[in-house]
Amino acid sequence: MSKPDFVDPVENAGLTAQWVYANQNTVDWLLSINTRNRKKKEFQIKTMINRMTVREWREVGDAIAVSVSGFLVNGQNRLEAIKRAGYPRVPFLLVTGLPDNSLGATDTGSPRTTMDVVKLLLNKSISGKVVAALKWLHLIKSRQVYSDNQQKISVEMLADWVDEYQDILVEFAGVIKTQRNTVSAPILEYAFRNKNKALAFSDQLITGLNLSIDDPAYLLREYLIGERGKGGAFVQRATYEQTVAAILKHVAGEKCKGKKLIYPATGWDGFDKR
Repeated sequence: MSKPDFVDPVENAGLTAQWVYANQNTVDWLLSINTRNRKKKEFQIKTMINRMTVREWREVGDAIAVSVSGFLVNGQNRLEAIKRAGYPRVPFLLVTGLPDNSLGATDTGSPRTTMDVVKLLLNKSISGKVVAALKWLHLIKSRQVYSDNQQKISVEMLADWVDEYQDILVEFAGVIKTQRNTVSAPILEYAFRNKNKALAFSDQLITGLNLSIDDPAYLLREYLIGERGKGGAFVQRATYEQTVAAILKHVAGEKCKGKKLIYPATGWDGFDKR
């Protein structure tokens, strides 16, 4: 289809749209009239700051918008990112005079994937593995591992976790990259409880160096080698239980008796007692 010779404009004398460059006065004024929006999204703000830092800011048609009554309708996260970045002279589309009820129709489309967010925040090519690990970590934290009706983590919460836990995700990138999510997720939970011991355990599991046959990391390595290539819900849960059993032994500084790791009925509840 060829480009039309004309467009049929909407007659609205109060509506204006123009490209502007960010400056402190404009950005601060727009943020001062941000009185009706939802909570700011930290992961989006940090993503946009990163884009400005590496000069990947792009002009987009999604406007920063102000209603006819004078409150901000759209663009609060971009404005906050510009402010935190020190007001760089980046361009954006500014629309004023929108109907007040347009706020309810803004940002209601399909949620964005978190893959780009993970890559930008972590600067790692392991986004899919991070997301898979965090989904299993959600099951652990919400005590849903054994639930028949597991509630999925929302995309928004997932991205917030990437933002909140990015330091630990970077430190444990090796185990996330090389292990199943039913292994890496319990190790992340271990890290939140005792990071130094979790790092030591993670290193033992990955490298296999200086391990004796009664070390929990050794038995877990042997189990994972034996289960390599197998899948299904039963294997997932069994792998999770073996990992938790090894972690509980490791945090207590205990050696293993026999050639099997036994998952305790109390699960994580016994962690702090060890």
